[in-house]
Amino acid sequence: MSERIDKSQETMMTSYAEFMADVQASTSHACKSSIAKLSQSFEKRIDALRGRYGISSA
Repeated sequence: MSERIDKSQETMMTSYAEFMADVQASTSHACKSSIAKLSQSFEKRIDALRGRYGISSA
């Protein structure tokens, strides 16, 4: 009985560790891609405003 509990606990810990690794990898990827997309979007909008109001980017 004790062996089954130990094995079950070990399996759950391994599963949890794998789950957390997947979550961290997904979160990291999402943050990196989202920040890059937001940055590009802001740059386009700023350029549009500069063009609209005749402001040079230099």
